[in-house]
Amino acid sequence: PTVAGSWSQAVPSPELRATADLAGGNAHSVTAWSGEGSRIELLLLYYRQEWQGAEAVGSVPSSPLESTWPEIGQRRSRLRLDGREIDVPGRVQERAGEHRIVWTVYWVNGRFIANPLAAKLAQTIDRLLARRSGAARVELGLFGEAALSEPETVANRFLADLQPMGR
Repeated sequence: PTVAGSWSQAVPSPELRATADLAGGNAHSVTAWSGEGSRIELLLLYYRQEWQGAEAVGSVPSSPLESTWPEIGQRRSRLRLDGREIDVPGRVQERAGEHRIVWTVYWVNGRFIANPLAAKLAQTIDRLLARRSGAARVELGLFGEAALSEPETVANRFLADLQPMGR
């Protein structure tokens, strides 16, 4: 993905790289940017076909490094994806005084879905109707003070600058 605006490319964390390697997808993208006093990491995991242990919707094996980010709460946000607002649950985490919030959405049959049960249902319907079955998991992580003070605002400005992710 490419990002316009004042965001500058950054190096993704070792945790994000390790999670992508363990996820078992057919393709992945691990990227990071800095801007507006924040850091954003974007993980895209694409699954052309799924099998046990390699699914867009479900638990993705996390690296041991991920366990160093204990969850301290949850926060729902309205994120603007593909021209519409979606209510997305976020995991608020803390490590050594640093905070981050991680949102997960799924891309199924050309649309973004935040609820994992709805995404799994959409995948099941696609299979029953013999439609294309590829799906993706998208994780957006926001680091820094903005993760607590204004996560929705910063995330939506980033998403507005993110070039559209199409099929």
